[in-house]
Amino acid sequence: MELRNIIQRCVPEVKERIAWSMPLFEKDKHSISLADCKKHISLYVDTKTIEMLKPQPSELEIKKNAIYIPYDKDLPIKTIENVIRQSFDTK
Repeated sequence: MELRNIIQRCVPEVKERIAWSMPLFEKDKHSISLADCKKHISLYVDTKTIEMLKPQPSELEIKKNAIYIPYDKDLPIKTIENVIRQSFDTK
């Protein structure tokens, strides 16, 4: 729920729906989806955002198509907000 609230706060005009059994947030041609996993939440964003994050030090694990947010650590809210803004191309 906290991730959902962060997404809606960063991009108030975002549309929400369920796709592929996951919450999907869309605005224009941009989207983010979430998946609940055993030890983390997967945040699926566009590859441009993934590539932008890779060279930066981060408390998040970055895979080729998702960002893993572990349950056993505090949410890095500022980092997540930056990812969301970058994904939706908002400043």
